[in-house]
Amino acid sequence: MRRLLIISVGVLLTALVSAQSRPDALFETTNPVTLSGTVLSVGSYTGTRGPEAFLIFEVPNGPNRRDRWAARVASPAPVTRGEPVLVTGFTAVKTAKLADLLPYGAVPMLAPIAGAGHVIRATEIKRPDGRTLTPPVR
Repeated sequence: MRRLLIISVGVLLTALVSAQSRPDALFETTNPVTLSGTVLSVGSYTGTRGPEAFLIFEVPNGPNRRDRWAARVASPAPVTRGEPVLVTGFTAVKTAKLADLLPYGAVPMLAPIAGAGHVIRATEIKRPDGRTLTPPVR
């Protein structure tokens, strides 16, 4: 029984490390998109690959609808709630599950990210005047 438990844990850890080592496979890296939205919050954590952050923002989608997005970034962007931003990056592939997109060290950020409904791997975040706010994610 103990041997089976050790093997199971080993397989689980291998799967987690494997998913972490190839994050680009989960995103459409051939078609960058730019989204114009309003900042809701910024959160950071220290994951297995070092410090990372998510920017939660809303994007207008029709006359009375707004979609929430979570942008994965390398470091927290110097923005405030309600500030307009332009986020350029790669959206998740259609087959990706939320659990696959999040580093397992991101537990403090899970609720806001899961509530967003959409995830983008940001390559650039700008203010509407064109000033760049944060370096791209690694």
